[in-house]
Amino acid sequence: MHCHFARLSLSSAARIVSRKSAAFRHRKVSLIHLPVTHNKSSFPKVITRLKTFAFTGFLALLLGAGSAFADAILSVGSTTGTPGSTVLVPVSIASDTNVVALQFDLLYDSNFLTPGAAIGGPALADQLYTNNIVSNSVYRVLIFTLSYVPMTNGAIIYVPVTIATNAPDLDEPLSLANYLLLAGMQLATVPTTSTPGFLTIAVPPAFSSISVSNGIVHLVLSGSTGRSYVIQSTPSLDGSPQWTGVYTNVATNGLLTFDDSLGASAQRFYRVMLAP
Repeated sequence: MHCHFARLSLSSAARIVSRKSAAFRHRKVSLIHLPVTHNKSSFPKVITRLKTFAFTGFLALLLGAGSAFADAILSVGSTTGTPGSTVLVPVSIASDTNVVALQFDLLYDSNFLTPGAAIGGPALADQLYTNNIVSNSVYRVLIFTLSYVPMTNGAIIYVPVTIATNAPDLDEPLSLANYLLLAGMQLATVPTTSTPGFLTIAVPPAFSSISVSNGIVHLVLSGSTGRSYVIQSTPSLDGSPQWTGVYTNVATNGLLTFDDSLGASAQRFYRVMLAP
């Protein structure tokens, strides 16, 4: 679920004030400004703000050198959308360690893409999360825990991304940066690599002309050069139409043509879509 009880500054980290929890042995804690950066030289600043913390090994582990964990992988899923639409971009984790908290930056093209409030994925246990646009084209997500229950492999966050109505037909890269994964009750750092994804912006195809001559239907489709399209047909639109693929090809110079024989059919309906 989305976190509403705490205000988090993602440019420096979380401030959770005076919460009581069994996970902290019913001791009052203040989780100060925890720097969200890989630069461990900034961690000593945390000590001056630390009032009470039940797990004294936390800072020592973060300040320690190296980690015995195998690499985890954060990946951005690829998806397709049309100008003016909103699509969900998944960010997933694959790890054999008990990752309980993490942060990452999603890098995107702000000229045509606008991300919205993050949605928790099924791989989260009871983690809380928040997000913010920290600078132009940088969208930061912070996932944290009060109970140390590890995440599972799979989608941890879905980022709703709205595509501008004037966006051209292109593949927009989506990559990750400044990621930091923490494992176990000791919150030990986990070596991590990332895999980028793409948001394919596909301008909707359309039939530019349809003509019939001697029982042959001649279709001309306008689309984007290099994109592959599927033409489907059905004999009727009554009830639940059964669409059948009749032609798949790549548009050349923005056009795709197709001839179809009507045979004994009195009528036939056609539709076109981007090929998967």
